[in-house]
Amino acid sequence: MKKHLSADARTSLATALCAGRRLFATVARTGCLLAAPVFAGNIAAAPRTYAVECDTAAPVLFGVERLTEALRQRGFVADVRGALKVRAKIAPSQDLGSESYRITAKDGQLLIAGGDAAGVMYGAFEAAEHIAAGIEPGQLNGVAGRPGMAIRAVKVNLPWMSYRVHDFYRRNETICRDLDFWKALIDHLAESRFNRLSLWSLHPYHLMVRSKEFPESCDLSDAELAQWQMLWRGIFRHAHDRGMKVQLFTWNIFVSPAFAKAHNVATYSMNGDFFGDGDRSEIVERYNRSILTQVLKEYPELDGIGITQSERMGGMTPAERGEWIDRVILSAIRDAGRPVEVNYRAPHSKDTKSGGSMSRDTELLGRRLLESVHTDAPVYTELKYNWSHGHSSPKLHIIHGGAISDALWNPLPKDYRITWMVRNEDFFLLRWCGPSFVREHIRLNSQPWTGGYYVGSECYIPAANFFDKPDLPGRARWAFQRQRLFYVVWGRQLYDPNLDDAALARSIDRQYGQGTGATLLPVLDMASRTPLRIATFMGATSDPTLYSEGFLSKKGFLDIKQVIQAKPLDPQWLGVSAMIDLEARKGGPKPNDITPLAVAEAAERDARETLARLASVGTMNAPVSDELADAATWAHLGLYLGDKIRAAVALERYRRGLNDQGRDEAIALLQKCLQHWDQVVASTRDRYSETPLLHTDAIPFFWARYRAAVAADISIAQKTKRTR
Repeated sequence: MKKHLSADARTSLATALCAGRRLFATVARTGCLLAAPVFAGNIAAAPRTYAVECDTAAPVLFGVERLTEALRQRGFVADVRGALKVRAKIAPSQDLGSESYRITAKDGQLLIAGGDAAGVMYGAFEAAEHIAAGIEPGQLNGVAGRPGMAIRAVKVNLPWMSYRVHDFYRRNETICRDLDFWKALIDHLAESRFNRLSLWSLHPYHLMVRSKEFPESCDLSDAELAQWQMLWRGIFRHAHDRGMKVQLFTWNIFVSPAFAKAHNVATYSMNGDFFGDGDRSEIVERYNRSILTQVLKEYPELDGIGITQSERMGGMTPAERGEWIDRVILSAIRDAGRPVEVNYRAPHSKDTKSGGSMSRDTELLGRRLLESVHTDAPVYTELKYNWSHGHSSPKLHIIHGGAISDALWNPLPKDYRITWMVRNEDFFLLRWCGPSFVREHIRLNSQPWTGGYYVGSECYIPAANFFDKPDLPGRARWAFQRQRLFYVVWGRQLYDPNLDDAALARSIDRQYGQGTGATLLPVLDMASRTPLRIATFMGATSDPTLYSEGFLSKKGFLDIKQVIQAKPLDPQWLGVSAMIDLEARKGGPKPNDITPLAVAEAAERDARETLARLASVGTMNAPVSDELADAATWAHLGLYLGDKIRAAVALERYRRGLNDQGRDEAIALLQKCLQHWDQVVASTRDRYSETPLLHTDAIPFFWARYRAAVAADISIAQKTKRTR
């Protein structure tokens, strides 16, 4: 018990255990689940003391620790004769399944019953949030919860054997070797109601075991390997102690660098070159099967494996890819002799290229592969929602590889479920909290075949905080702490899709202090629409094709010409060029079309409302002030987006001979855009450091670097000539 609880929480539990015999007598008479009338005792009039009895499963103890913290904050004191008897018990029943809970109250007793340890933990979190908000324990009678999504996962790319090679990843290596970071991250994810931690690396196995069959694959000393193993086991154990499962996602076909060197096979593994043909030699197959089997046996707390069918499986037909995966990966899982979750990822490939592509025939083949996976654990397939830019439209328009096919879910699959990957490659610095977007996303995509969600990034690791200036007051130690509300709004609503804003506000209060949620939630939700509009309007596919908060892509700043030619992700949204084409033909938008000017108007409306609300907010503590400052930055980017779209419309109308004054109008609007950008720079200059970013290669990212590019739009407009 000492291992899991703070000193104060241990004192509370010790107090409760001393008084436990009397409480156990009550349990024996009434049964594990108490009746649920209105709270009979007047806790406010009695001494505000409490005693705790709970199961000793680690997730339960963690939940109880958070609950006792809340009780103490409200003036309750631990006492063997506590007037409030708090019980946290695992009590599976027909209506209390996995991760579910129910809170009941009677005669001075508060019972948190859960279908399993995670359910009790979530119930304790819920009680803690209510009590911290000033709600008396007796008023919690009847509060209950059950998971809306079975899989609520966070994607974290590892910096070792990383998918991408860049200074950003190297800067995260030390922090990711710190178990304290992982414990803090896992604690926050658990409190946000996530139940899966997915770790992504090309091939990490040689950092986990020394292969019995191929010991040359690990060139670490025994002491170095022991340190790595301590880290892995610490991560997996702590996740389990917080009711979370751990999954390891890899790409095919790779080996360790030492193995590649020793046998001169799969030599691309030495530098992480992930596109191209894979090495299908017998020794590579045998190595992969044996080392994965050994990893699964030596790490029983590793719960799942993710399989990728594109990278380094070039030169193989779709059928050959499936056969290799069955011979190697699935056979290794069977050899391990225990249940292992399998996520058989899309895209499948319709040809022999390694990038992944889509066609209905290929997806039908993919479905047959999924249905051929026979394990004792659930099988899933992960689809990228709107490719790498899931924070765009809540409607599904594309997945990795392009067009949507319903082959994977129509008819309803019996043996697997779809999991959505909502990637974020669009905002790494500015804080984001968009509960209305998340709520609508889940509403539109909660289907009988939906197994759950993954959220996370490929080009961002939530570890090292090199975003904030070192001397910034209240500076977060780790990157995820800067974006803590991102995880709160996703995790809480994936657990309860019907969660209202009052409950989310209580969760924010737990992060930043009482009363902050009601202030922050509406303004952050409105401000957070800006990157969604940018991503939807500009349209994007793979990771670096868009970086919304910088208004750029890997090719550079998105100038006025690119805005004119943009093809929005949502087909209901008209691009500038498409709309002007209609006007040139004396036509017009359809009644349900969303025009560029409508997008511009909405962007400006939300931005001005955000700034107006911010003007009425008083002084806040440092972390909250940073949230508000980022909301202001999003607002100025929203004003920039609105006027840039208007300028694009005016300039294209001029070029096409539809508006004689269009060029002058565009120049005036682009001058306003420069003013908006200057506000963005002013709001970030004193808080943010220049940041390494995959999208910008070797040039660190900062908004001030792009002022000249913003100003260059004016010159482009001035030089634009009519074409007719």
